[in-house]
Amino acid sequence: MDSFPNYKPLNSPFKSYGPGYQSSHFSNSDNDSPSSSSNNSQSPFLYSGTRRRASSTDASVGSQFLLAKDLEDIENEQENILNSSKARRAWIRREVARRAPEYTESFTVTLFVTTWNVNGRKPIIEIRDWLLPSKLEMMDEDNQPFIGSIGLGDVDIYVIGLQEVQELSGTNAVLTDTNRGRLWQHRIEMTLFAPERYVCVQSRQLVGILLLVFVRKDHEMFTRDVMVTEVGTGIMNRGGNKGGVVTRMRIYDTTLCIASCHLTAHDHNVERRNQDFHELMRKAIFMDPDVRSSPYSPYAPDPNIAHESNFTTVADHDFVFFLGDLNYRINLPPEEVMNSIHQADWKHLREYDQLNLARKAKAVFQGFEEGILNFAPTYKHEPFGDGYEEREEGGLKRTPAWCDRVLWKAKQSSNIRQLAYQRHELYSSDHRPVMALFEAKFRRTNKNKKNEVIAEVQRMLEQRENELRPQIALSCQDISLGLVEFNIPATSTLTVSNVGRVKAKISFPPRRFPSWLRVAPPACELEPQTSIELHFRILVDVDCGSSSSLSFGDEELSCTLVLHVEFGNDYFISIYGQYKKTCFGSNLERLAHPHLPFRASSDSSSIKAAFRPRIPTTKGLPCEIWRLGHVLWQRRFFAGSWESFEGSPTFLKDLERSGRYYGEGFLFIESGDPEQALEVRDCLDTGQPIPNHITGKSIAFCLCQFLRYLEDPVIPREFCGACVTAAKSASLDTVKQVVSLLPPVHQNVLIYLMELLKEFLRCYSSHRDYLFTCIPEIFSDLLLCNPISHQDSAALGAKERANFIRMLLVDSEPAQVIFDIHVLS
Repeated sequence: MDSFPNYKPLNSPFKSYGPGYQSSHFSNSDNDSPSSSSNNSQSPFLYSGTRRRASSTDASVGSQFLLAKDLEDIENEQENILNSSKARRAWIRREVARRAPEYTESFTVTLFVTTWNVNGRKPIIEIRDWLLPSKLEMMDEDNQPFIGSIGLGDVDIYVIGLQEVQELSGTNAVLTDTNRGRLWQHRIEMTLFAPERYVCVQSRQLVGILLLVFVRKDHEMFTRDVMVTEVGTGIMNRGGNKGGVVTRMRIYDTTLCIASCHLTAHDHNVERRNQDFHELMRKAIFMDPDVRSSPYSPYAPDPNIAHESNFTTVADHDFVFFLGDLNYRINLPPEEVMNSIHQADWKHLREYDQLNLARKAKAVFQGFEEGILNFAPTYKHEPFGDGYEEREEGGLKRTPAWCDRVLWKAKQSSNIRQLAYQRHELYSSDHRPVMALFEAKFRRTNKNKKNEVIAEVQRMLEQRENELRPQIALSCQDISLGLVEFNIPATSTLTVSNVGRVKAKISFPPRRFPSWLRVAPPACELEPQTSIELHFRILVDVDCGSSSSLSFGDEELSCTLVLHVEFGNDYFISIYGQYKKTCFGSNLERLAHPHLPFRASSDSSSIKAAFRPRIPTTKGLPCEIWRLGHVLWQRRFFAGSWESFEGSPTFLKDLERSGRYYGEGFLFIESGDPEQALEVRDCLDTGQPIPNHITGKSIAFCLCQFLRYLEDPVIPREFCGACVTAAKSASLDTVKQVVSLLPPVHQNVLIYLMELLKEFLRCYSSHRDYLFTCIPEIFSDLLLCNPISHQDSAALGAKERANFIRMLLVDSEPAQVIFDIHVLS
């Protein structure tokens, strides 16, 4: 068992209690709250977002935890326990606090709470009998009065509030003179033999308001989280001539909040005093752990310790003490008040006390308690006499009143008892000090027992978390999609089974897929003992934008996906395939640089030697485009019939007999064989010759596909608008000027294709009108993108783009690039 500090019990100035005696004013356990039984009906796992501080009033101790077993509660528990570590920590704190009786024990602490308006006077008088009274009217456990005394060391905590420690005139009404406060603090420390017997853990002055808190030396090391704030309600509703100093602290495991105040004066300002109180309660908040008592940093909160909330209010404490010159008066004429004072008729005066009337109307100090006012009003006295101060011309200066008060509030009223409430006869000020003596029940913790409770709560939470956590099984976590070809999808499936007891919500994080991968469905819910198939689809096409980087080796066809299970574990799924490298979907700039075929055999020296054609241009031309155009020209595929071909019919018959002539209609218009087009693509990628059985339409179809699937069109997107504008101008020079602005490779490819199409149109001169209408429309879609996004203008954009190609085809001046190639071929 942990060793607690050697607690010195009160000497018995109050009353001798036998061994084992326990006050009937203190409950035997923390479970006597009326709400204790009702709290048991709710599962401790059902967490509400509303802030709820840990309290020992929560019922059910030990391991008697009630868990939500009904199916409809499972999702709530998942949401509240498993959604964040913050929620789990908050739940553990509440559960540990709920079981506080298992690891805490109560003991009695004596508090001496006193207030005095010193009227700007220095501490020139003896104050020992104020703080250590030899005669004190007290009440015992049976509420029977007796005379007691307080010796040095009998009190555990001194709370001392002083007002007007400096005169409130001129600049002194707004500026704080800490030297005046230090004089009083020094005098009080001498009286209490500080720091040998008592230690000052809080000292703060706001203009004339001074708050001092002393704890007995043996309690010092258990005093922590000391914080302080100031609230001015005076001049401009902000000045410190009125207002209060509010401090909070934790002593052992009990929290205290203390407010030393000086409220608005004069009989008629009742509403203003009420407003001052509410301003203090509203503004006095403690930001954890920023607002801290800098002179006493050893007691300040540890900034590395996480706090349950960002702030603490006055009402969040076990005990609250409100003391000071509250300035509430008595609503009676001076003569009637003096008559009651002479007769000691305190009951009559209490009935007309402004504070009592306001509390009865629930306008102020709601929930606070005050002892019975069985002593004479404390204001306005002769500074050095027993009577009340009078004017020179006669009559009282002020109607006597109980201006100086001490009120308190406790979370559990049975945990505190007032032993004495009276005034002291100290002279030098027009006020008399008022003191209240309390006996309070504090808590302290057995650390070993608390650690055992924390460990048990954590084990229980982990067990319940495991029950609530979804569990799934995957048929595999490595998915191979084999050989993947351009523009041909590859698919695979994965089976996910829910093997747990609760619903499983699975999903792939959004925007985490490569552009070439699709998963369906990307998210779903699985009931217990059910399964679902996830479909994976890889498609490398022009839209994904990865064909060029995959073919040139800049990117690999593999990725790792994270399958997220809400409130459960994440699963990693590896997806990979082997990309069949191709020139399709690539970039013209990269294709124009010298390179071997993408899938050329490393030992194919004949291909290396014969593949690269000599193109006498510094601008560059992708060899794949040249090969397709060269084959179409070399094999006379442009000859649609013997009659349309300007040459020797005998020569054509020889070509036909040799299998090299395939006159078969209009190229580029009629679609070729897709399988033959794939065969042509393989020849381009491997460097092999294109077989003779491939038809011209299939080669032309392959060329059209190549152009359609380019990463960037032959005429880049940023030039499409200029092309449409040039077409509208109907000026061939303007069109040529736009072409001259294209990047070198794009310009060269465009010129090559236009000259190729011119040759094609010349071969089919008898069908020129028909072809001159169709071919520009076909190649405008292949070479230019649509620069007009508005749907109503799409037709106009298509017409202008076709006109741009048509104007290039009517240009009779041949380009140099095509003839250089023809000569070399």
